[in-house]
Parts: sequence; structure tokens; C-alpha cells
Amino acid sequence: MTSARLKTVMSEFIFGDRSVEITGLSVSAGGGQLNVHVCVTDGEREKKSVYSMLCEFWDTFGICLRDLPREIDDDTLSEIKKYSDITHAVQKAYGCISCSPCSEKMLVAKLCRKGIEREYAVTAADFVRDKGYIDEVRLALRECERCLDKYWGYQRIIYKLKSCGYNSEAIGAADDFLSTIDFEENCRQLLEKKYLKSTDVVPVREKEIEKIFRSLQNYGYSGREIKKALNALKSKIVIEK
Repeated sequence: MTSARLKTVMSEFIFGDRSVEITGLSVSAGGGQLNVHVCVTDGEREKKSVYSMLCEFWDTFGICLRDLPREIDDDTLSEIKKYSDITHAVQKAYGCISCSPCSEKMLVAKLCRKGIEREYAVTAADFVRDKGYIDEVRLALRECERCLDKYWGYQRIIYKLKSCGYNSEAIGAADDFLSTIDFEENCRQLLEKKYLKSTDVVPVREKEIEKIFRSLQNYGYSGREIKKALNALKSKIVIEK
């Protein structure tokens, strides 16, 4: 008995009349994906399915149109299903970052919330990052600018970046950028804008000073920065008992 015949007999012994065959390929709209047409026959039952995947994923299988129809094993079918699921995750990833650019870690979390398995979510995030669609340093610096527009202090900005999942390189770049910012002056401007709107001297009770202090801390300013800001504006503040 030849090895090919032995393989066929063993396949029939293990799987019975079951066979899996790629029957055709078609290009999806836009040309970026291939539709893989698969037919699974199990005795008298027949099930046809179509699995879409990125062309570069399909290239890893080494199967050309001229090779079809072609019988495959269940391991190959599982791989086809896997890459189809990854392609779906990649599509979702592109949708997420087009609506709201984010860090790779945050993108994985968003995909998982959309029902994507974590393994595929991570793979999809890696894929779009490698394609250059996620630049965490640039995104982190842009986030810093938005936070500065809100008069946030250093501590709150760094906490925001870490909570958004930016990597250490992005955090380091943000830290270097923020080191050039005069947060004492920003704190003074916030204090004047938020609490001392009048151009005249403003009477403030001691308890209100405590509330102002806590509020500025919530903005992310240090005690030293707040004290210097208050001191810089002491000519406009009259503390009442």
C-alpha cells in the first residue's frame, strides 16, 4: 500500500466520510481581503462557509487559485477560522482608532469590550501599531496639550496618561515636555481665573482658602505650587476670619 493510500485509509478511519475542501477564492470589496470558500462534507451532510481575511494573512497558507479545489485537514481549517477572526478584530481596531486615537493598551481594552477575544485583540492591536497607526509618543504629547488647556497640574496629567495605558517611552517623552512648563504660573492663572474673577481685592474667609487649596490639589498641583500662587496674588486677597 502506498503512503498516499495509507493516509487516505487512516483519514477515513478517523473521520469517516468527513472531508474539508477549499472550493474557491474571491476578492472582497476594496481588494484588501480574500473570501475563502470552504465546504465541509460529513456523510450526507454538507456545510458551506465563507471566511474573510486580509490578503497578507492568506499568503501564509501558500495556496493559489490554480490549486483549487483543494482538500485540507481540520488543523488548516482551524487556522483559516483563526485568521478570519483576527481580520475581524483588525477591522474593529481600525474603527476604534479612527473615531478616537488611543494607546495600544487602551485599544485592546476597547476591543475586548466589543466582544473580541483578548488573544485576537492583542494581535490586532499589534498589527495596526506595526502598520504605523498608533504613535503613542505623539498621542501622549497631544494629550498633554489638552490637559494644559484645562490648567491641569503635572500630577494629574501624568496620572491621566498612565490610566490611558501609554507605554514607558510615551510617558518619558511627556515627562520631558512637562518639565518645560511653568506649573507655578499655571496654578496662579487658574487661581485668578477660577476664584478671583474681579479686578478688585477679594475678601475670602479662611475656610474658603482651605477649599480653594484642596480644589487646586485636585487639579494636580503640589502644595508648594499652590502656596506660591496664593502668595503671588496676596495683594488681591483679603483673608477674613
